[in-house]
This record gives sequence, structure tokens and C-alpha cells, in this order.
Amino acid sequence: MSSVPGAARCRRRGAVASTWVVVVSVVVLGAAAAPRAAAVARAPERPRLLVIGDSIILGTNGNIAADLPDWDVVFDAAVSRSTAVGPDVLAAHGTNFSVVVVALGANDGASPDVFAPRVAALLDALAPLPHVVWLTIHEARPYYAQANAVIRDQVARHPNAIVGDWNAAIRPGDVGADGLHLTGQGSAGMAAWVAGLVRLVVAPPPTTTTSSTTTSTVPPSTTTTTVAAASSRRAAPATSVGSPAGSATLDDSAASVTIWWIVAVVIVVVGLALVESRRRRRRKTPTD
Repeated sequence: MSSVPGAARCRRRGAVASTWVVVVSVVVLGAAAAPRAAAVARAPERPRLLVIGDSIILGTNGNIAADLPDWDVVFDAAVSRSTAVGPDVLAAHGTNFSVVVVALGANDGASPDVFAPRVAALLDALAPLPHVVWLTIHEARPYYAQANAVIRDQVARHPNAIVGDWNAAIRPGDVGADGLHLTGQGSAGMAAWVAGLVRLVVAPPPTTTTSSTTTSTVPPSTTTTTVAAASSRRAAPATSVGSPAGSATLDDSAASVTIWWIVAVVIVVVGLALVESRRRRRRKTPTD
């Protein structure tokens, strides 16, 4: 009859041992998977670009996205679009963008008094975004110089905006007979130039001014902030973007999770050892 209680004790001990094996296995597997899970949970989103423009930048459709393969690009350009509809276009897409490029103004007429409030209204609507780049118009018509002056003046009033000087960056052969709309060369060139500006504003170089043949940033002390390229040689677009924001935090978080899992494993192993030691002492203790 005494063999029955002994068998029951063996079954209980076996069940306890199996439970500890499962616990340890789960902890070990969790420790291995935790860094990967943290990385997935905290992976930074791809940067997003919104392009709002008229028929001039419409000629780059598809090329800008190709030059920014690591970005999500939303392209919204239309023939004969004026700046007046800019806020409505923005409202249709929202403000969840890292950068907005605006190429409007060629269809707003020759009156600065009409154009200026339109530019101001769109820039006000763009105020919540971190970076806005407004492109100048190639001055193929006399009043476009006035329009560009309006753009510079209004951009200077908005700290999140800069001027991308397409009028200075354009090269012979980039536009057709009207001096505005792009040729095949101009389509590829403008797209690469815009992509370079986009990368520049999110990851600016250490210095604010470079040589006259490369892309430069006018210091904030001037009346406007302009990103320009010399007309004789367009600056090569940036080939890389700085490390995504939060990458250091991601590494630290993963390391922290790993450390806590290791501590948990140690606690479980020590607890299991104590249980086993107590079980052995009980087995050696004489019973009545």
C-alpha cells in the first residue's frame, strides 16, 4: 500500500519539474524575441513628401518618386492651377508629411497684390508642417520677377519654410520654347534637384554655406531663407539621409528589454535551484 503514496509523490514532482521546464523555456524564448519585437514596435515610419504644383512641375511626375525611393511621395499637380486652390489641395491630403514642396505662382497673374495673399494663405495652412520648400518660377516673363519677390517675402515670414530657387538652378535645355515647361532633360533634372532639396532640408550639412557651384543655404540673418543652385551647374542631389530620428532610442530600448529578460531568467533559474535543493533535503530527512 505504501507504493501508492510514493507514486503520487513522483507524479507531483514530475508535474512540478515539467512546469518549471515550461516556464524557463518561455522566458528564454521571450528573451530572444524581445529585441526584435521592440524593434518592430518602434520602427520609424518612412518620411513622407507632398508635392503641390501646376503644369510646370507636373512634367516631373514619377521622376521625383524615383529619386526618393526611401520616401512615400504624394504628387498632386494640375494644368493651369493657381495658388488660390493650394489650401484646398492641402486639405485633401492632410498635414502628415515630413516635407511639402510647392511649385505654384505661374498662373496667378501679374498683380503682386493678388498673389501675396494667396501665398500667405497657403503658407499659413502649411504652418503645422516641419518643412516647406516653395520653388521660384523661371523668369521667362517680366512679372515673374515680382512673383518671386512675393514668394521670398512671404516665405521669410514663416520659420518652417524656405525658398528653392528653380529660377537660378535651371540650365539651358531644361525648358521648351515658352521658357517654363520642362523638356525631357528638364524633367529629370528638376526631379533630381527637388529630391536633393528635400533631403537637404531634413538632413542639412554641418555648414550653412558652401562653394558657389554647390547647393547653399543663406544664413537666417538675411531677409529670406533660400536654397539655391548656381545657374551654370546644378548641385548634385544628396545621396543619403541622416539616421532616422529615434534610432538611438530604439537601440537603447531593445537593450533595456534584453537586460530585464536576462534578469528574469536568472531569477527563475535560482528559484528552480532552491526548489530542487529543498526537495533533496526533504528526501534525505528521515520520516516516521
